[in-house]
Amino acid sequence: MAALSHSADSVQSRPNPVRNWFWEARTRILLWYALLLLGLVGLALPLMRYRLFAQVDARVLEDLDEEVEAFRDFRAGRLQPLDQVNIQRLQQEENRARFTLKPSNAEEFKTFIDIFLMRRVPEDDTFLIAKINGRFYRSSPSGLPADLRPGEPLFEELRQIQDPLEGVLSIKNRELGDVIYRIKPVQFGDRVLGQLIIVHATEGERREVLESLREAILVISSLAFISLGLGWWFAGRVLSPLRLLSTAVRQISESDLSQRISVQGRGELANLGQTFNDMMERLEAAFQTQRDLLNDAGHELRTPITIIRGHLELMESDNSQEVSETRDLVIDELDRMSRLVDELILLAKSERPDFLQLQPLATNQLIEELYVKVQAMAERKWQLDEVAAVTFRGDRQRLTEAVLNLVQNAVHHTAVADRISLGCRQQGQNLHLWVRDTGDGIAPEDQERIFERFARTAHRSRAEGSGLGLAIVRAIAESHGGYTELVSEMNQGAKFTLVLPLKGPHPSDASR
Repeated sequence: MAALSHSADSVQSRPNPVRNWFWEARTRILLWYALLLLGLVGLALPLMRYRLFAQVDARVLEDLDEEVEAFRDFRAGRLQPLDQVNIQRLQQEENRARFTLKPSNAEEFKTFIDIFLMRRVPEDDTFLIAKINGRFYRSSPSGLPADLRPGEPLFEELRQIQDPLEGVLSIKNRELGDVIYRIKPVQFGDRVLGQLIIVHATEGERREVLESLREAILVISSLAFISLGLGWWFAGRVLSPLRLLSTAVRQISESDLSQRISVQGRGELANLGQTFNDMMERLEAAFQTQRDLLNDAGHELRTPITIIRGHLELMESDNSQEVSETRDLVIDELDRMSRLVDELILLAKSERPDFLQLQPLATNQLIEELYVKVQAMAERKWQLDEVAAVTFRGDRQRLTEAVLNLVQNAVHHTAVADRISLGCRQQGQNLHLWVRDTGDGIAPEDQERIFERFARTAHRSRAEGSGLGLAIVRAIAESHGGYTELVSEMNQGAKFTLVLPLKGPHPSDASR
């Protein structure tokens, strides 16, 4: 049963490729894009249909107005050469009434309307119907749709219209659709001799519009599917940094923080990749610093522990003098271990954003206070160099600690006859605060290394300090947004300078 349960758990925990594909960012982007596109098309189709039908109706009205205008021109006597030929031909027929632009009876109206219909060839779906004494006479073209033929309800409705003389008749007919009409009566005095009915059926043109719209939808749909496929592929290319980021995150472990993403191009994803790489740089540096600190601290603490243990093991409890000497040595080693722990805690705090308590500081007042304090540290030739009277933002306690560490370092490298000097000056937007001595100097190969934790010069004894003093100085300078400078030559002394911005640290420096 246990084996079966384990097998079932394995099946349940197996990733579903279909579900994974659905929850991919590019798939969801594509689905949202498709839904948006579908919604826009759903809104656009009725609008397109309405606009196209409106254009068809406008064109139909133009055709009807053109026919009406042609009829007015004909009645006004603006005849064409073809009209003269048709008039001569009709006048040769027997029992044919004479042609006149102002017919006075039905026979003359027949001749009049025949000449007009012979000159006009209406557009598709447009029909000219002549009516005399309320009855159908003839039409152009001669073949009418079934619903417009005499005797049909639509024709009868048109025949009986007296007012208005123009309008739209809506009928339930798939072949004609809405029928737009114009009626032009011909009168003699108060008597109506006949009428010219101009009719246009809209269904044919609307059907053509719908066919064109259907073809356009088919083409647009095909292109949309192709564009969605290409969009899915391009989205995968664009979002590839996210996959690389996910892969890199899965491969990260405490023992391997070297994973990085290849950043190409510009934009949000490139910024994300660069931000990830910067974060990994900081994490790797932090882990490396932590490992180095633990290794160095373990090494430094092992020595006093070994000394204490050795003396306690060899101490003879009945020898009071040896007990006293051993007690003094143990206390001294414990004090050294306590100082080491305090300095390690200080270095750890330097990485915190609340490490500094910033306030406006006057340089001349700060230097004078420091000068008074350092004179009690050792018997040396103390000197106060140039002192600039400027105000800057800094932490008085941390800067005092940094300068005292530099002075303590100078004391260890000088003799009674040597000189140790303090000073400060403004250079541009920075404050230069220095400690200078005329002691042993520092070898070129040691000048970079001495700012590291537990670093010592080759000729300096272990008892002189923990090896953290200059590391603390650099940490305090960097937390202020500045840095340290060292100028030294062997047997010519050394000059340590804190370069600090007058405006105080940038927020990114204070929250390192």
